[in-house]
Amino acid sequence: EYAAKALGLDNREVLTSSTGIIGRALPIGKIASAMPLLVNGLSARSGPAFSESILTTDTVKKELAVKIYLAGAVVTIGGSCKGVGMIYPEMMVEKHATMLCFIATDAVVSKKMLGQALAEAVAGSFNMISVDGDMSTNDSCFILANGLAGNRRISARNGGYKKFSEALRFLTRELAGMIVRDGEGATKFVEIEVCGAKNVKDARTAARKISTSNLLKCCVYGQDPNWGRIVAACGASGIDFEPDRVDVYLGGVKALSDGAISPDFDKDKAAKHFKEKEIKIKVDLKSGSSRAVAWTCDFSKEYVAINSEYSS
Repeated sequence: EYAAKALGLDNREVLTSSTGIIGRALPIGKIASAMPLLVNGLSARSGPAFSESILTTDTVKKELAVKIYLAGAVVTIGGSCKGVGMIYPEMMVEKHATMLCFIATDAVVSKKMLGQALAEAVAGSFNMISVDGDMSTNDSCFILANGLAGNRRISARNGGYKKFSEALRFLTRELAGMIVRDGEGATKFVEIEVCGAKNVKDARTAARKISTSNLLKCCVYGQDPNWGRIVAACGASGIDFEPDRVDVYLGGVKALSDGAISPDFDKDKAAKHFKEKEIKIKVDLKSGSSRAVAWTCDFSKEYVAINSEYSS
């Protein structure tokens, strides 16, 4: 209401989001008194200031913009997000509700197509990351389109939609990766690919389950290539697959072959990969043709220290 009044808008035209200690009321008085200053500070160059203003335990700003050509017009999509702890989003198209993301574009696009593009982008980006497996009470991802680019209106799943949605997916994946890399206490970035699944839902379910394995995240921090924790997490996901057909790769090292230790498994080479800053894990279920990728980070002593020293 304060923002709407200061901006000359209807209350329904203002979206709200917040982060802070659960159960503690927001300081509405401070927000109200600061609103005129905030509104006066709006400008075409205030994006970086906004990106910095939303940080909490984040250590770096997370912002990105891309440009694409649509029917002779240049379309821009820009976004900024925050969040490094209590990260395990599960946002749906009906309920886009720590992680906050704000995206703006000048594309001419219908509300329906904009919503579909965002839902598809979120499903393969923010909804596939985990820092600690704890879901925030108010994860939010907003997108606004003002139509100033003047491109041919995107109102169906045509060529323009495909190009726009690809750009949006790229943007959200990059922003999601920034969150994981800046995860509280994180020292390593982990990409988990599950392929050969019966369907995309199974692939995503397994990848997310592996990404939230505290045991795996601890062994990543300890540089221990323990493939057993990966397979155990995959089994705990509840999806349908044959364990004796599974292959597991740690970087370029094949650790598991058809459900058994690979005869060529080089533990020292795998351990060397786990010492790197960016680690890749691939699980081939060999049960279908679907795949999904999830991203997570390791659990370090610093994460425990951060979350034991302040209320959240």
